[in-house]
Amino acid sequence: MLVAPPQPRALAPELREGRFIFDPDTEILTCPAGVACRHRTYNPQAESWVYRFPAAACRACELKGSCTKGRGSRIITVSRYYREHMEAYLYSQTPAYKQDMRLRALIEPRNGELARWHGLRRARYWGLVKTRLQAIFTALAVNFKRWVHLAIAAKRAVKAAAA
Repeated sequence: MLVAPPQPRALAPELREGRFIFDPDTEILTCPAGVACRHRTYNPQAESWVYRFPAAACRACELKGSCTKGRGSRIITVSRYYREHMEAYLYSQTPAYKQDMRLRALIEPRNGELARWHGLRRARYWGLVKTRLQAIFTALAVNFKRWVHLAIAAKRAVKAAAA
């Protein structure tokens, strides 16, 4: 499973906070006043559906002041990957996510070292087999380097303790 912070703009704040409710099975978006919206258009650049609530319903709504900013209707964008984004957002609110992020924090500097100082940002060779070999040999070299540094530090600690 990928452990990463969810993209902040992947879910509209209204969906994240639960004010608007989207049912991915029926593809209906419901506003806080209970108005269900089925009218939508697809935006291929953003890979998302754009829901436009009826202007008449928004003008007559008592929640208009907290919901819309203009005179027209409310427009909400729902990503094509809504389920995945919502799953990632809900996971990010759990204690298991916080624990996983602590582990990730230990690994990230090593990945950064491999990319920044040892050439793993780009593959040197063409082909999956050669690329995998490059990654394996680079990781071996970095691990060997770390092992040597740990061995030297351990020797120094033993000498310091004996003195």
